[in-house]
Amino acid sequence: MADLTHSRSNDENRDPPPPYESIPVRHLGDHQTTTCGELLCPTAAVPELQSTNDGRVDVRVGSRFSRNLEYLLIDQPHDSSSSAPDLPLQSSTTGPGFEFDLNINIVIQVVGSRGDVQPFVALGSELRKHGHRVRLATHAIFESLVTDAGLEFFSIGGDPVELMSYMVRHPGLIPSMESLRAGDIQKKRASITEILNGCWRSCLEPDQRNKVPFVADAIIANPPSFAHIHCAQALGVPVHLMFTMPWTGTRSFPHPLANLKYDGADPSIGNLISYHFVEWLTWQGLGDLINVWRKDVLDLDCIPATEGPNLAETLQVPFTYCWSSALIPKPQDWGSHIDVCGFFFRESIVYEPPTELETFLRSGPPPIYIGFGSIVLDDTEQTLNILMDATERTGVRAIIAKGWCQMQGAQSPNIHYIDDCPHEWLFERVAAVVHHGGAGTTACGLRNGKPTVIIPFFGDQPFWGSMVEATGAGPKPIPYKTLTTENLTHAIEFCLEPSTAAVAQSIGNKINQENGVRAAVDSFHAHLPRRDMACDLIPGEPAVWKFKKGRRTVKISKIAAFTLRDQGRLHEKHLKRYQTKPLSIEVRRWEPVTAISSATLSTVAGMADAGAGIFTDPYREYQRLQRATEITGVSSTAADDSCETAVYSDAASAATTANAALSDSRLAKQMALASAISLVKFLARSSRGAFVEIPLAATEGMRAVPRFYGDKVHKNAPVQDWRSGMTVAWSGFTHGLYEGFTDIFVHTYRGKKKRGALGVAGGLSKGLVSLAVKTGSATIGLVAYPNQGIYRSLRTAMHKGAGERIDEARWAEVWLLDTERAARVDVAALCSRSAAHPKGIRNIAGMDGSSSGMSSTEPQSGKLHHTRLQLLCHQPDEDWTGVTDRAARKKLQNRLNQRAQRARNSRREQEQAALRKAAADRRDHRKPVLILPRPEKISEWVQISRSTTFPMAVAMMTSFHAMAYERYHNANPCLDHLLTLSKLNILRAILDNSKILGLNDQDMEDDALSSFNNPTRDISKNQDLPMSLRPTLMQRDVPHHPWLDCFPFPRMRENLIKADGSFNDCTLCGDIMDPGMEDAGMLVWGDPWLPQNWEVSEAFLRKWFWVVQGSPELLGSTNYWRMRRGLKRVNLKRLSQDS
Repeated sequence: MADLTHSRSNDENRDPPPPYESIPVRHLGDHQTTTCGELLCPTAAVPELQSTNDGRVDVRVGSRFSRNLEYLLIDQPHDSSSSAPDLPLQSSTTGPGFEFDLNINIVIQVVGSRGDVQPFVALGSELRKHGHRVRLATHAIFESLVTDAGLEFFSIGGDPVELMSYMVRHPGLIPSMESLRAGDIQKKRASITEILNGCWRSCLEPDQRNKVPFVADAIIANPPSFAHIHCAQALGVPVHLMFTMPWTGTRSFPHPLANLKYDGADPSIGNLISYHFVEWLTWQGLGDLINVWRKDVLDLDCIPATEGPNLAETLQVPFTYCWSSALIPKPQDWGSHIDVCGFFFRESIVYEPPTELETFLRSGPPPIYIGFGSIVLDDTEQTLNILMDATERTGVRAIIAKGWCQMQGAQSPNIHYIDDCPHEWLFERVAAVVHHGGAGTTACGLRNGKPTVIIPFFGDQPFWGSMVEATGAGPKPIPYKTLTTENLTHAIEFCLEPSTAAVAQSIGNKINQENGVRAAVDSFHAHLPRRDMACDLIPGEPAVWKFKKGRRTVKISKIAAFTLRDQGRLHEKHLKRYQTKPLSIEVRRWEPVTAISSATLSTVAGMADAGAGIFTDPYREYQRLQRATEITGVSSTAADDSCETAVYSDAASAATTANAALSDSRLAKQMALASAISLVKFLARSSRGAFVEIPLAATEGMRAVPRFYGDKVHKNAPVQDWRSGMTVAWSGFTHGLYEGFTDIFVHTYRGKKKRGALGVAGGLSKGLVSLAVKTGSATIGLVAYPNQGIYRSLRTAMHKGAGERIDEARWAEVWLLDTERAARVDVAALCSRSAAHPKGIRNIAGMDGSSSGMSSTEPQSGKLHHTRLQLLCHQPDEDWTGVTDRAARKKLQNRLNQRAQRARNSRREQEQAALRKAAADRRDHRKPVLILPRPEKISEWVQISRSTTFPMAVAMMTSFHAMAYERYHNANPCLDHLLTLSKLNILRAILDNSKILGLNDQDMEDDALSSFNNPTRDISKNQDLPMSLRPTLMQRDVPHHPWLDCFPFPRMRENLIKADGSFNDCTLCGDIMDPGMEDAGMLVWGDPWLPQNWEVSEAFLRKWFWVVQGSPELLGSTNYWRMRRGLKRVNLKRLSQDS
């Protein structure tokens, strides 16, 4: 930035920040010498921090502290060879012809105003052209902006209007006492928590509109979203940051939010440390929220205060800056993982302006544009008067954008007010632009070669004002607090000078030669681990699962897993979630004294917190249980008429109250349990500190000491479990002992060679220190690293919530896979590759020729083959398909047939017992009970449901309401009331889905076949169905009854199709919908085509557990609705064992 100079005097109240001037980098070694090992000013004071009224912070670094800092950094000059500043993407891409051929799911997380979101809309549109599925997660107010561009939208919460209003009123980084007293800080912290949770949900929840499953394969985010790195760590996927303002430490200029005053001889070092101070301040305000969120939601360890502020730089997270190198060249000290690609602009749009605007533009010379975008002003009228007076004095015409503050005054021939107009179209037709200094508006103005006046309010807006001033494309920025008619008049006059317009046009020509969006996409692709992300069986597909056998790992994509599972060559339990880019956040230690001290203090603090919980947690549990009793609302399926809605609402409220009631004994047990849990936490925290954290701190502290005298320290592999802990311990032990004993001779020889006798003494001293610290680190590491691995293994086993959610979402993607995409896979070729894979995938589930008799070479056919008795196999070696030996095959078949016969007899006995019990209950009731006849055929179910007219339904509901009220009045409530209503509802839900599928009365006859089996059916019609009801390959290949197609769970439908003939259809239908059967059935709480609205009862799971196997979305929704009513989560594995 040597060409960026200031030519104006500092006549405003506050000097402009020196960072944006040309600062030649000098090093103390050129003009000053010091004694090795001694600081220049050992008593120097730390830098002073003070918040300003423009959203920035004053950082004053005194001369003594700066001289010490320069001494410490004298051996670390910036390296000009690390990157070239003038060309984007020099070192990160693989060349101009680089193509990324994987189609992945990308979530873009953006927090900010409209100007922050718009660049990422352009980025998402470009990514879609490459075949990716792109989801833009931001505030709800920008939904139309995102969806109009054809992108998938996800709301993360937060209100940018309220945030902009708060930032205008309280722009400082450090909150004022006024905002604290008003409760603004508490509200903003709650908003940040909402955004953190929203960002995590955006990574793995289905689309909020069409409910298509989604799990992110990569994350793109702007830094203020704060959740990016943590979500990426939980998912194990790549993360890429992109932003419109500098966020990475550099010596070229300070942080845009820091007003630096540096008294040292080398101002570039002051620029560098300004980034650390701003990051530190940010972490002080949000670190506790992020750590609680990591622990409770992501099941990750907390991040210490020493690592949190500079996490992105420590992990070398790829970063792309969205500005033009013509305005700010890439600094020399930024590495190859950082790119400057150019501004993001949308594609050219077709815009039809209002007649009034078009008439105003044609009626005179080009006007100037004035607008403040997303800024919300408190004194709109006063600001508007200043703007109108300035335009009148300069004699120009003006277009004033109303913006979020609805700025509008009296009509005038020279002033026109607009609501919303694309800047790309409007800025081509104006003479100059006056705005708040947002990055997007600044870029658009310069792109069109328009002189720019910036009136900054807060944040990075002063930075962009200074950049425009430094290039000569505009005057000195006018802070909003100092805005007057006089200084605005002078600024507009400066922009109207021909020289200013020429400079702005020159910059615009350079910007138009760039394609920032395309360069950013190339940067994103180049930093992705392409080789690690590709499937080993279908190289063009991204891998999401892995099969590991010994040290051999096979990466498997969704389509490969879908196909191999249907071919019977693998089972879900043999696949583990694959992390394409695992992140490991470790505490960096500098020396053993501070390391042991900090670990000890952390342990003591944790023990104190857990000890206090022994007494405080019971009270918190009491409050939580009391709040649970006050929950009264339960969502229900929307009805077409008010009568049904009222009945459902009354029944749901009654059931909620009954389910939420807590006895005193249960309350006492829960309180005692809370106290016991805190006691366990106290013991666990003390054990972790004594056996893991303190020994590990001592090991890492001693291991880091050789850095002080120039030795290289080996980087350990991350410790994830006890195996990796043992590996790291042994590796560190061997390296430590070897180097510890040899360093005495090595350092002595080097010292003698460089400095003679003095060098021998110095080398011998280094060798003795190395002997002590390296052997000590190696010895203690034999205990510390295995203990760390054991702790992480135990923690992973005990905290599975986030991992299970990810697995469920991944399998939901597999089951609802695009059938057309899966149909294009060559099944025979895939099975051949899996059988012949060198890493042993042919032995998945033990299904090679030696264990189960299945051929391990070629499948018999490329078509799917399914047997009715396949689900009755308890072990893989019980499957007789593919067994060539006749006697062995007959033996397996007989065993399965006998098992099927016993199952049929057991079901028949259960049905008869249920009928006898139901008949006895009917005889005992004095009042009539709502009973529907139990038909013998499925077609009769349809006839009964369709003959139940609205008047009949009203009469039945009235009778039921009277019966329920009488039982409640007689203190004899029946919990089955809600089940009765819900079973009527499930019948209606299935009928609704049948209408969506286009089924009619003939399709419900006993001998009917699904239309999906019709080879003449137009496959394109399947795309019009909801994703959950689209047919799978099995539904299209295997004949079955149409009623099975009505369930919005693909795996459940396949389970029923595969078991066709081994169960009674009418029995299943009755258990789902028969109101006379107690504690059985399914419940639907919303639109029936959405899987998350369904719930299955425990009784149904016990009897029909095999039906819902492999349907994580059904179990997830079941547990969600049960928890809403205060019930425990169901465990399918336990229920299946109980049955």
